[in-house]
Amino acid sequence: RPVGFAGMSLSPRRDFSLDFGWSRSAIDSTPLSVRLGVVESRLEGGLNFSPDPRTELHLSYFKAKYCSASYDHASIVNPGGTIQTAVENRADRERATGGSVVFNRNLVRSDRVSFDLGYSGLAYGYKSEGRRVYLGFFDPNLYQRHLVTTRLYGKLWGPVGYHFSGGIGLQQVRQRQALTRGVILNPALTFKASRRLSLRIGYVHYNFAQALGPISGNAVQLLSDFKF
Repeated sequence: RPVGFAGMSLSPRRDFSLDFGWSRSAIDSTPLSVRLGVVESRLEGGLNFSPDPRTELHLSYFKAKYCSASYDHASIVNPGGTIQTAVENRADRERATGGSVVFNRNLVRSDRVSFDLGYSGLAYGYKSEGRRVYLGFFDPNLYQRHLVTTRLYGKLWGPVGYHFSGGIGLQQVRQRQALTRGVILNPALTFKASRRLSLRIGYVHYNFAQALGPISGNAVQLLSDFKF
């Protein structure tokens, strides 16, 4: 099955732009979704607005369809009191819609210390076509997350700098479930090796929903950026 993507951006003003995109790609976030051959077809749009150099607002919305490869489904039937196994060869399908809001405001700006404060909101949901199916990845009927975000960054000495980003708020996994705390913390050190090469090593702690479901974890992060 073919995969691909296309996109377009419109900028009627310097402080305002619109993004449109279409993509068709394989879902490879879990071994089961790969084995089922799940493919996503996604349409999305976004709005970016920056009323001044220190303020940014990003809105996005998407609609997606998911389809697995055809495979045999076994089910138990009981016609006339006799238990039998029925096998049907079909593909599983789901639809999803969702959107996000990201707002960021720079409050302090200097070489030594810069500080940003903002908000990050996300909501989406999946719906099966007909009977409930499972395509091998986290597909709740509703997921929402609302975080107050912050970023603190600057220079320590010479080529060495620091960068801390984080968010804390509430999340809801599935309809009629209780709100729980959502957190992400990411302290890091940065090193500018040359005019073109910069390195970053950091630590990440999170406890919000991922492709496998609502999980928490810790990770070490090592990034490099080379500008041509």
